[in-house]
Amino acid sequence: MTIPNTISFGSTELKILNHNNQPCLTASQLSLALGYKDSRSLTKVFNRNESEFTPDMTEVVNLTPSSNLLACSRIFSPRGCHLIAMFSRTDKAKEFRRWVLDVLDNLVEKEAPLVIGEVKPVEYPYLLKFEELHDCGWSMEINKLLHALKANEGKEIIIKPGAIARSMSEVRTLMHLTESYRAKLDRIQAISKY
Repeated sequence: MTIPNTISFGSTELKILNHNNQPCLTASQLSLALGYKDSRSLTKVFNRNESEFTPDMTEVVNLTPSSNLLACSRIFSPRGCHLIAMFSRTDKAKEFRRWVLDVLDNLVEKEAPLVIGEVKPVEYPYLLKFEELHDCGWSMEINKLLHALKANEGKEIIIKPGAIARSMSEVRTLMHLTESYRAKLDRIQAISKY
């Protein structure tokens, strides 16, 4: 699938950057979509929650808006767009979160399906219900993979394109969030001792 140069979110036309085969939005485009007056408001939201983002969700890149001007701009992947919208309190944020998952995330370059031969039994302690995960804003591809592996033990299965990459990204994100919250809890415990 080819990533288009522009895409519509409601009546707003957004310019898309193809960065590492991912459709990304600049902070200014994301501000426009979420209904902020300018990108400074979005930057404040990001700065307050920076520890929640992983490097594959956002980064600063050099863009060349004209032949003699080089500008640095923060860009957000679909997962980064979704997360910043979770922190946003604008009227458009809820609708934008759905749009990111339904439209923008589906523009991600898909690799060919991976066929796995006989699946060995997998031991894992607990699977969350999909409804619980979607309520939290997570698609949890890794959970879907574990369900598929468990349901098809001893059979050949086909895994959807992109599932492995999304699962790896989710694991990295969950590890980052776990470490972030662990550090916050350690600080709270240290303060409560005084």
